[in-house]
Amino acid sequence: MKHLFANWKMSLSAEESVARAREILLLNRSQDVELVLFPSASAFAAVRDAVNGKLLLGAQDGHPEGATYVLVGHSDRRAQSDADEIVAKKLQEAADAGLVPVLCVGETKAERDAGARDERIRAQVTSALTGARVQKVFIAYEPVWAIGSGQNNTPEDTVSAIAVIDLALKAVASDVSAVYLYGGSVNPHNVASYTHLPALGGVLVGKAGTSSASLRDIMETM
Repeated sequence: MKHLFANWKMSLSAEESVARAREILLLNRSQDVELVLFPSASAFAAVRDAVNGKLLLGAQDGHPEGATYVLVGHSDRRAQSDADEIVAKKLQEAADAGLVPVLCVGETKAERDAGARDERIRAQVTSALTGARVQKVFIAYEPVWAIGSGQNNTPEDTVSAIAVIDLALKAVASDVSAVYLYGGSVNPHNVASYTHLPALGGVLVGKAGTSSASLRDIMETM
């Protein structure tokens, strides 16, 4: 089973989100791919009512009724106010609410250029999961410099980053079950280079996930 998480951010209005969700309901979805939509907070309830349990939903923040997953530590939130300690708090709150946390980690271009990638993602994992009372977590490696830039990370470098993340997780929470994702300018043309990697359980897509046709192509390629 591969996982396709579509983070709509604030790209779609509530009306557009409902229309897109209804289009996606009509797609011939593969049983081998778990598709999860992450509508904006303002659109979540309307999308939830529109899909009526026929699609899995995730929250971009918090833990609304009807969500199965929740993003924590996404770069957009970190850029606003979510420091590492806040991310850790939100992760635990999500787990306590019965949701599966999707922890987002990744380095900025400046950190990467300085050779600090490993240090940064190791710190993010360690801070979020040390002492956490969770059974399962998804960890999405999303290099900040790649998000929305059209410059996706290489598969080889992604595998290297996932290895660092895996070691960090095992050092502080060896009993936690984890699934690793990649995010950062994923599209139908490059998704297979990630989903075919044994270390990865799927992808977290942004812009490419706001189109039902693009999602269909991604699922077919996965």
